[in-house]
Amino acid sequence: RDRSPSRGLGDVYKRQDFSKLDFDIYYITLYLQDESLYNERLKREGKAVYKASTFDAENSINQQREYLKMADEIKQKYPNINVINIANDRNLDIVKQEIRNKVGF
Repeated sequence: RDRSPSRGLGDVYKRQDFSKLDFDIYYITLYLQDESLYNERLKREGKAVYKASTFDAENSINQQREYLKMADEIKQKYPNINVINIANDRNLDIVKQEIRNKVGF
């Protein structure tokens, strides 16, 4: 069991030796190219609202930017990992097809 103290999600990949793995690894980041869409997507009108899980656009945008930075770091450090960034503010069927095409299934 890994007992290293974690400093966040990004730490997970930094402790692994991915260079020795002999199978395909994909790191896929779905993101909103138009960050203004977060305001619309985070509206909870007509949906259940849980007090413990409130989100705001600014935090979501910052989190997205961190995930995209992580994707760049992984791509630079581990060339054997297939890093795929896909804009998720398009038609869902188009996004699904793009994932299938890039992953090869």
